[in-house]
Amino acid sequence: MKTGLLILAIATAFPLTAQTLKFDSFLTQESPGFFFDRKITFKDRLDRFVRQLKKERRPKVYLVHYRARVAKSGPYGDSERRAEVAKWEITGRTKIDPENVVVINAGIREADTLEFWIGRRNSGPPEITPTFSNTDAITCPSIYLFEQGFNLSNSEPGVFSVQIYPKTDSRFSWNVDQGRIVEGQGTDTIKVDVNGLKKITVTVVGEAIPNACGRETTEVFGIGMRPILIDEFGGIPESDMRGRLDSFFSELSQHPNFLGQIIVYGRRSTPRSLDMLSRYLTNHLTFRNFPKGRIVITKGGYRELGGMEIYLLPPGVEQKKPRASVDTNFVPAEPKKKG
Repeated sequence: MKTGLLILAIATAFPLTAQTLKFDSFLTQESPGFFFDRKITFKDRLDRFVRQLKKERRPKVYLVHYRARVAKSGPYGDSERRAEVAKWEITGRTKIDPENVVVINAGIREADTLEFWIGRRNSGPPEITPTFSNTDAITCPSIYLFEQGFNLSNSEPGVFSVQIYPKTDSRFSWNVDQGRIVEGQGTDTIKVDVNGLKKITVTVVGEAIPNACGRETTEVFGIGMRPILIDEFGGIPESDMRGRLDSFFSELSQHPNFLGQIIVYGRRSTPRSLDMLSRYLTNHLTFRNFPKGRIVITKGGYRELGGMEIYLLPPGVEQKKPRASVDTNFVPAEPKKKG
């Protein structure tokens, strides 16, 4: 009798027919269902999945992703990108070999969906269940609206252009909240009478873009002489920072009458980082042999992760005021050195 119970227990714990079981299925952009729900992030779900995998004996993992029926153009959909991130995390945080973590492109659903499955080495992949055929999928182009030049004078027409990626032949409908379109309605570039304006809201609609996509984009542009934001970033690797600074030096060199301003923000948890970044900038200017008199370095206080704001200053324009996000009263003091 005891032998029979033991065999039954073993069979229950280790089924003779290996199955692949669904551990989780979710929309990659899902929101809480009720007002009292806490939003469960992708990281939360992935951490929970990794914890389970560490308990499994020789599992085979399937990461099944479904592309949204209406999606933005690009090399990867949101679910596919997250599936690849999940594979990287799983192989890095467990002892599972990469060949036993399989990413499956399962087709099209209404929204980007990702599924986590757990099987055994001898179990097959899960059945895929798309809800649309590939011919039903719509790829939406990306629309970029920008000003040509810096519109530094409101006595001359402002020039605004639109680009679609991937390139699509389209007629464009333009609208401005102030001023008057004087040229280019229907084309990808317009000229607008901005005389007397300080800012303008420009809206453009790509008429050839599918109705299911976002056909319209709107931007607000400043008019007249003002500081021009070239770049802004928080804590980034030093190699990336050097590249951004060198790009700024190149931009500044093309405008010999302009000055540059770099506002430096220290990291909240490391107060001395404010002085360290300032010294780093001074040394980098010397290393690049760039005229120091053309760039103003401003200590802007503290932000959570630190960082910089980089501006071009046209002639006669006042320097930009810093925008610290952390009051200095909440920045911890540096620990005193022992000895």
